[in-house]
Amino acid sequence: MPEADPHTLLGLSPDASTSDVIAAYRRLARIWHPDVTDDPAAAQRFAALNAAYQRLLAAATPSTGAVIPIHRGQPAVQPPLVAGPVQITHQDDRRRANDA
Repeated sequence: MPEADPHTLLGLSPDASTSDVIAAYRRLARIWHPDVTDDPAAAQRFAALNAAYQRLLAAATPSTGAVIPIHRGQPAVQPPLVAGPVQITHQDDRRRANDA
């Protein structure tokens, strides 16, 4: 059996970006994972999807062996560091204190 085009298996165009490949694989993996579906062909289909995903990522990864970073909800900016107790007052309370 000839090996199918990885873009076709994942439902992507040949000029799809790496983020498109990752998104398509995750979407299809949720459908075809053998633990999720009772379809007898799910294991074969999932293996084909996984192989296509690995081939496309290997082609997109630089030859230096660098790993493509996947950001999983990490904050873009670190929250401010607060040292010690913080007193929060309502703006009206501050106005009243300044008026007195």
